[in-house]
Amino acid sequence: MHSPPAAKVIEISAKKYEFTPKEVRVKKGDRVQLKIHSVDVAHGAKLDVYPQGSKDKSTPGLKFAEPNQNGKVEKNVDQVLDFVAVEAGTYEIKSAKLCGMSHGRMKAKLIVDE
Repeated sequence: MHSPPAAKVIEISAKKYEFTPKEVRVKKGDRVQLKIHSVDVAHGAKLDVYPQGSKDKSTPGLKFAEPNQNGKVEKNVDQVLDFVAVEAGTYEIKSAKLCGMSHGRMKAKLIVDE
């Protein structure tokens, strides 16, 4: 029995109206851990599990180890999103907590390459 591949850990900082970096690239099949660290107020990230433009909603393109962590926000706790990138495509990362006037613009992208 072989052990699962080690997760590719990517740190993202969240502060009012922006994620840094704005774009994260991984390979299809990678196990990824996104660590989201809030710099100012409590933020959270919610990942679209279907790639942009996808019509097929039967199978998510991102397979979460713990789906309930997606969009979860806890004060002073780094959010960790652990998933496997199953399908290639571009996935939107959005702020999961209303953080002010420009909340709707607080976005980043996860790009899964073949």
